[in-house]
Amino acid sequence: MESLTTFVALLENKDTYYREYSQKVAGVCVHMSRKLDLPQEEVKSIYLAGILHDIGMLYVPDEIMQTAPEKLDADQRRVLEQHPVTSEKILKNFSPVAASLSAIRHHHEAYDGSGYPDGLQGDAIPLGARIMKMANTYVDLTMPRSWRQPLSRDAALDFMAKGKGGQFDPALADDFVAVVKEKVHPAKPQPESFSSKDFIKDAVAEIVANFKRGVIDLPVMPDVLSHLQELLAAPDSSAEQLARLVNRDAAIAGKLISVANSPIYRGSDKIASVQQAIARLGLSETRMVVNTLANKSLYRMDNPVFDKYARDIWMHSLACAYSSKKLADELGFGDSERYYSMGLMHDIGKVLLIHAGAEIFEKARERRQIEKLSDINMEDVRAAIQEHHTVFGSALMQRWLFPVEFCAVAREHDNSTFSEESGREVLVVSLANLLTRMIDCSHAASTNCKPEDMTPARLLVVDSDTLERIKKDTRFFMENGAEVF
Repeated sequence: MESLTTFVALLENKDTYYREYSQKVAGVCVHMSRKLDLPQEEVKSIYLAGILHDIGMLYVPDEIMQTAPEKLDADQRRVLEQHPVTSEKILKNFSPVAASLSAIRHHHEAYDGSGYPDGLQGDAIPLGARIMKMANTYVDLTMPRSWRQPLSRDAALDFMAKGKGGQFDPALADDFVAVVKEKVHPAKPQPESFSSKDFIKDAVAEIVANFKRGVIDLPVMPDVLSHLQELLAAPDSSAEQLARLVNRDAAIAGKLISVANSPIYRGSDKIASVQQAIARLGLSETRMVVNTLANKSLYRMDNPVFDKYARDIWMHSLACAYSSKKLADELGFGDSERYYSMGLMHDIGKVLLIHAGAEIFEKARERRQIEKLSDINMEDVRAAIQEHHTVFGSALMQRWLFPVEFCAVAREHDNSTFSEESGREVLVVSLANLLTRMIDCSHAASTNCKPEDMTPARLLVVDSDTLERIKKDTRFFMENGAEVF
């Protein structure tokens, strides 16, 4: 199953639309299967089909995936319509999904025979595929695409009603509508007295209380990141050890090769292996790239609004990491790789709070306290997270057994005052954090203060020319290099 998980991760990395889409399709399939009282084994096989049915899209060019279906030419449509067959070919040797293959191959067949890839008609289409056809269509209609806005629940059902007996099995139509209205998108009236500020205040109080009781689910450090810390602590770690570690994660290995082939590293020959990537980048640079790729996985959310906020924090953290490294280099502190890592993880407490906040929001929807995320003022959410993230970040660093300097950076980088007793690492990351505000890489309010007048800059004895150079280099990196990650 690990290989299957890798396929899913690669597809999600290729197109973020699939990060939420496949799980939603699988969930609708399960609700519908249970509505029809199907045996548990059949429910399981249809669920797996829902998760894996679009794996074949890995081999569909990006320009086709990002184009509205009605705008594809005949050749492009033929390529797109091969993806169910490709999915089946990829998965046919995995015994856990053997029972799911027929639903995967035929999930785009139409009841009237106008579908693909085999033009099956009526009951000749496997039941799992007929269920998935409806789930697939409904989820796609209610999710945003680059070429259109999502439909509401009722608008999507009205649209699908026109395909009853054509695209969809008419015998399943009424049950599907009932499933959507009862299980998938039930009406949830919002209390008239709802207050966004009170909801956020209560949510933060709940997170703090759970944290103090030790019952909050802390994010799990990525396996690659955990072992990378061990390699960093070993002075005699080798390129071979690093290559073995990276090759354990197919998604990170593939992305590392992609980064090494990117314009920012300007290699003359295209490379195709992790070993070649390490040779091109060097041990230190490779470790920083792998560290970056592993950290980025922590900033992915199922909820699109929280996901956007998490991605904004990620971009800020990347800018802070680069600035921290440049400061350490300029000041001759050495071990700039370590400062890069501290800058990358200084806001890790926000990740914990975003995940916990998203979970509370989902529970509130289930309890019908709130209907949609747009009822919450995200600026208030950001302010609450900003207020509490340093304490949570330090605790998470301790939980992950990071050195005390990392914990101090997470706890103190946002302090309002600093002194000569502040750790050098704290001062560097704090200054880098402030510099990101001057190049529009931070949600925090920008500052009109000159960089050289900031307390961390004075304590580190950094002159204005150096700070301007670091600002310029960081801006260039974010505009030209950040996208490769």
